Amino acid sequence: MGFNSPEWAFSYTGATVYNCVVTGIYITNTAEACLYQLEHSEAEVVVCETNEMLKRITVNLAKTPRIKAIVVWGETQLPTDV
Repeated sequence: MGFNSPEWAFSYTGATVYNCVVTGIYITNTAEACLYQLEHSEAEVVVCETNEMLKRITVNLAKTPRIKAIVVWGETQLPTDV
């Protein structure tokens, strides 16, 4: 989940090379839409660009027990309320 950038391309390509199923989440998605995609894609790793995008993922984290890792790029500090 992020704008077109080298980090997004590296994440996508790396996951593809590792034989993962990759799905993109639009930056305009609501938290509910993100939850729907995470549940139906059976995601285990989430990659996002900003703390704002991270909050849309973590607000429903208890409902997505398959998530093993969340990677955030583009921020110098993570929020303390995650």
